[in-house]
Amino acid sequence: MSSHLRALQCPIAACRCLSCGKNKQKVKDILWWLPTTGICSLNLTGQRMIGLLVVEAYTALQVTKITPRLVATDILCVGNQPLSDEKFTGIIRLEDVRAAEIDKVQIASCFRPGDVVKAEVVSLGTSRDYYLSTAQNHLGVVYAKSLAGVPMVPISWQEMQCPQTKAVEKRKVAKA
Repeated sequence: MSSHLRALQCPIAACRCLSCGKNKQKVKDILWWLPTTGICSLNLTGQRMIGLLVVEAYTALQVTKITPRLVATDILCVGNQPLSDEKFTGIIRLEDVRAAEIDKVQIASCFRPGDVVKAEVVSLGTSRDYYLSTAQNHLGVVYAKSLAGVPMVPISWQEMQCPQTKAVEKRKVAKA
């Protein structure tokens, strides 16, 4: 294995390195990719797919649904690469919201549907969803609208305020 390649567990048969263009064969379900870009180019049935979602990648997501145990999201971009061709979904589990005071976390006081969140990929999860985390201080809600429909301003690490109505709403705010 070349020093500029890293391995991840993956069920894909082969991939092509973007730096040299050569096909890399599957070795015991291991997919080779280029860590400097985090991108691998897969060639399956003539289709080209860009795989940007790797463990420890930072993502921007939009909250679609909340439950008492998890947050369902649509992944909008990875790093500064937008994901417009395919729909990727992710889940932020209750235990992945904060690093401290996990037993006191309430999903409804951290996120609301429509919020844009910065998160980190924790694992490749299930066949449908990626597992994501906002447990670090710089991860969390970066954009939210108030009930009045106005973009809110962060006032603390757990509150955002509507500049029009001055109403304060709880969120898990990303540190700037």
